[in-house]
Amino acid sequence: DKDGKPTDTCEGDTAAVALQDATHGHWTAGTFSSGLGYPVNGVRGEEYPFTSSYYWSFWVDGRPATTGICGATLKKGDRLLFFPQCSREVVASCPRGMFNPSVLALSAPRSARAGRTIAVSVSALANLTGKASPASGVKLSAAGHAVTTGASGKARLTFAKAGSYRILASAPNAIRDELTVRVSR
Repeated sequence: DKDGKPTDTCEGDTAAVALQDATHGHWTAGTFSSGLGYPVNGVRGEEYPFTSSYYWSFWVDGRPATTGICGATLKKGDRLLFFPQCSREVVASCPRGMFNPSVLALSAPRSARAGRTIAVSVSALANLTGKASPASGVKLSAAGHAVTTGASGKARLTFAKAGSYRILASAPNAIRDELTVRVSR
């Protein structure tokens, strides 16, 4: 019920409710539509109204969503991704990286041993289809160090000490990804 109208509601297991929970209500919506629900206009102060040259793309589990946020019913473990991009009509004036960016998908063991090397893989998911391909030249940052993936989309990381480390994958014209690895002695 983002607009305060009792008739404009989304069910409790939808992407709209997950967005509401994840942002603690810090997102803005356009006008409710009975077919799609609410268009996302902004997330945590970053505004890209649906009616402008930009919009919020919405993915579920590594694939572009095929419904609006009120129609996307979720189950435990589903992963959501919202990111701004340009509409096709304004390609020439899009800021770099906002038209058809690929989505990076990072894969690594969730646990490791201190001093041992782990293999990390990064795929680039095609924007309109979600089709995966190896992502070369992706910068992986973790524990104050950086490595770059090779042609196969793979790299190796070593963590010297026990702890919890965030790995961040980033590349030009791509939506970044991150994950946490817990390192034991």
